[in-house]
Amino acid sequence: TGPPQYRSRTVYEDATPELVRDFFWDDEFRVKWDDMLANAATLEEWEDTGTMIVHWVRK
Repeated sequence: TGPPQYRSRTVYEDATPELVRDFFWDDEFRVKWDDMLANAATLEEWEDTGTMIVHWVRK
């Protein structure tokens, strides 16, 4: 066992691709301001589609 693990899928409506990209790609800065995030790591990335699998660890 261990801490709970969550898997989520998010759909953004009425957001520009640049806004969503900037939100998701700045994990180094996010751990500084998000008190609930302990760590973030990109596990896989497909440059041709922009798809990423990211592992976020909550505090």
